[in-house]
Formats: sequence, structure tokens, C-alpha cells
Amino acid sequence: DTTAPDTPTVSSATETTVTGTAEVGSIVTVYASDGTVLGTATADSNGGYSITLSPEQTAGSSLTVTATDAAGNASSATTTTVADTTAPDTPTVSSATETTVTGTAEVGSIVTVYASDGTVLGTATADSNGGYSITLSPE
Repeated sequence: DTTAPDTPTVSSATETTVTGTAEVGSIVTVYASDGTVLGTATADSNGGYSITLSPEQTAGSSLTVTATDAAGNASSATTTTVADTTAPDTPTVSSATETTVTGTAEVGSIVTVYASDGTVLGTATADSNGGYSITLSPE
């Protein structure tokens, strides 16, 4: 056998796990961007695989996945990006007036202020320092 397996597919890549499909019985390997092996698994009888990453990766990290068959033929690599599956920490409120709420939150997260009845009073995206300022709509 001198034929390499098809390039594996990735259906999900989180901070802790990569799943997808590859040639049945092939060894699927996940690499960090620096080439470090993060985990391996054997594709099952349906070609499915699930690999637990060690160490965990951060959201936005680039990963490479390959499949190697029993004859040692390696597939082309596929690249995937780790999804952000972790909710941000609760935002802090440093000031709340009748018209404005300010504070800090995870950089790039969307902060929403709700009235007690669930009505949205305003939203803002936390800036590059995590700061936000929301001008409230009249209730």
C-alpha cells in the first residue's frame, strides 16, 4: 500500500477536543502550530475519531490534523482553528447611573444590560482593555 489516506475532516475543535472523520483504522494526530503532538486516536469502524488535547489549547489557536494508515502513509494535513467554547467571566460594573453603565469585561465580549422584566436596555462591546460604557435606552 503506497496510497496515502484522504485528508481527515474536522467537525469540531474546542480547547480540549478535536473530532472528525478519517480513513477507517488510520492513526489521526493533532499538532500545535509549533509541531508539538497534542494527541492521537485511531479512526473507528465508521472513520470517526475524537482526540483529547494535552495540554488544552486556547481559543483561536491553529491546529493541524493528519491521518496515517497502517502502511505508514501520511495524508495531507488539514488546518483548523480552536473555537471559543468558554463563556466569559461575569462583567464588573464600576458605575451605574440612570443613563449609563460602565465597567470591565472580557476583551471583545458583548455586554448587555437588561431591565428586571428582561427588556434589553443597551449593549456594548468591551474594548481592547476590557472597558465598556453602555448608554441606557429609556425603560
